[in-house]
Amino acid sequence: MYSRQAENHSQGQARVKGPPFKQASEEVERLWGIASEWQDASKIEAVREDAELAVRAKHALEACFNDISELHGKVDSLYKKAIEPDPELQTYGPAMKEKVLNLHKRYTELKEWSEKLKQNMQEIFLVAKEADEQKKRQRILEEQQMREEEEARQIREKQIEEEMKAKRLQEEEEKKQREEKEKQQYLEHARAKLLEAEERERSTVKGEVTATSSTSAA
Repeated sequence: MYSRQAENHSQGQARVKGPPFKQASEEVERLWGIASEWQDASKIEAVREDAELAVRAKHALEACFNDISELHGKVDSLYKKAIEPDPELQTYGPAMKEKVLNLHKRYTELKEWSEKLKQNMQEIFLVAKEADEQKKRQRILEEQQMREEEEARQIREKQIEEEMKAKRLQEEEEKKQREEKEKQQYLEHARAKLLEAEERERSTVKGEVTATSSTSAA
């Protein structure tokens, strides 16, 4: 089963420091460490059957293939020095020359392996690419849905706020009208009472005048 080991090898790997040969040699061995994990055909089949594993394998192997390509210039430079035919221009002694030639051979085998694996993984990479794109589409749809839900929530909140404001204004207007009506009723009642009192007073005065007139006539 595919694990994160190859992924960890190729992601966040600190570059080797030191002389060019040491850098190239240790980098080749690191990449061969990744390559050795993919010698088992059952691992490729396991990845082929699982889209999620295919995505992770694609990312890890693409990083590995990229590192192999970037290493070419460094190994090639060492190799050219090792095969320099002019004795006056030769940089390495016999022992170092042999080490560089072995490094070049190992790198060439690594590069051939990577090209072969690329061919074998094409179908898996296509599946992984589609799975990646499907995830992106799904994420876009989810983000869009979240935005739409948030917009709908804000619209609803604003609508509720406006409805409450309208209701509050209506209640205030109705209260104002009730108070005005009560005030009018009070004034009309007071006016009626005043008129009634004035009428009684006039009747009383009229009665008193009539009584006085009757007494005087007698």
